[in-house]
Amino acid sequence: MVCCKKDVFNRKNLAKLLDKLTSGESEILSLRGTDQPLFNYLVARTDISFYNFAYSQPEQVTGNHWSSEFDIINNILYDKGRRLTYLHYMSISSVKFTQLCAGEYVEVPYRDVFLYYRYLKSPEMLPKLSYSNLLVLVGRNLKIWVIQKVNNVKFKLRSFRNRYSS
Repeated sequence: MVCCKKDVFNRKNLAKLLDKLTSGESEILSLRGTDQPLFNYLVARTDISFYNFAYSQPEQVTGNHWSSEFDIINNILYDKGRRLTYLHYMSISSVKFTQLCAGEYVEVPYRDVFLYYRYLKSPEMLPKLSYSNLLVLVGRNLKIWVIQKVNNVKFKLRSFRNRYSS
């Protein structure tokens, strides 16, 4: 496990990572909502060991990304008759899951299956979903739009600065 590896993120390694990121590698990262690209980068650049189901058990491989179409039987997902080991929610913000678990009706793929397993051991905690009022939704979407525009401007300024400061 990553948490048990000592000195993976010591000052020396962090300085190397920062140098690589500031020298241009940060442009390959897509940080639009999830941390997954950053985690992938850190694993690749620091030689952290990881387990890949597809490489380890190729005959058992199923789809696993939320955008795929799976069959649902008794709250279990199947890909062409094979039971999924896990469902990868890459690119879906954790904010949506927080809102969902707080009882907000949020569109998340396989939402009912997610909620079933999330509250499997404490079904009394399962939230009753309700829609947010229109004002909250408009405010949230406006906030997301403004943040994205500000991040775009920051990115363009950094690119401009990097291009002309050399």
